[in-house]
Amino acid sequence: MTDRIRLLIEKVNLRTILLATVLGAVGLALVYASQPIDSHGYHKTGSVIRELGVLLFATVAIAVLWDIVGKRAFADEILAKANMSRDLSDAGIDVVTRSFQDKRIVWEDLFKNACKLDIFVSYAHTWRNTNLERIDSMLSDSDAKVRVVLPDPDDKEIVRALATRYESKPEDVEREITTAKAFFEHRKSKAKGRVEIYFVRMLPLFSFYRFNNKVVFALYNHRTGRLPVPTFVADEDGFLFKYFTEEIEGIIADPKRTRRAPEAAGQVG
Repeated sequence: MTDRIRLLIEKVNLRTILLATVLGAVGLALVYASQPIDSHGYHKTGSVIRELGVLLFATVAIAVLWDIVGKRAFADEILAKANMSRDLSDAGIDVVTRSFQDKRIVWEDLFKNACKLDIFVSYAHTWRNTNLERIDSMLSDSDAKVRVVLPDPDDKEIVRALATRYESKPEDVEREITTAKAFFEHRKSKAKGRVEIYFVRMLPLFSFYRFNNKVVFALYNHRTGRLPVPTFVADEDGFLFKYFTEEIEGIIADPKRTRRAPEAAGQVG
């Protein structure tokens, strides 16, 4: 806390205490003043003055507690929420869900508003088949471009690590990766747009799908088993979109760890 803010708080506290002291003293004075009035037989007047003094004193006590404690706690809560809202805005977060399958992630709209898509996944078996028609529709545009980055199936250590993560066999993981490659090769064979497939020698720490102006990214569990994972949608105005843009470009441009997947027979890159 800066000296200026501390000084301001002290001034407000002093002003509040002085005002409360004056009003409280008035309240007590009214209570004591009511006694001689009451003793002289003016019971109703004495009662009114006494009740007024008690009310004034109690009101001052409550007001002091609210001003010094309650109001500031309330203000701190509002500021905390405002800061959180600002942080989410800076990050560009649109949606936060408990699961990648949440319906608030509207893939139809994401595809509809994009002609470019970068994918960084282990193999995305369910996602591929769920969005097959949308992928084909996007690639029917000659300006469309889809880049897919998959773990390198020739890297046995990565394949074994993925098998452990998914409680599967290494050969099954390798088959899933090559099946994902074949899936996008098939899309490429009939597409007007471009499809590029890359293999990377690194273990994915998260998955993401970067469209023209949105990015969807999901965490991975460190526990074993297939469990729901927190998933986020962020727009291009936030720093997260920039982060994932730099991430995909950096991965693809790394010749030491990334290689272009070999073309299937009869295909031109």
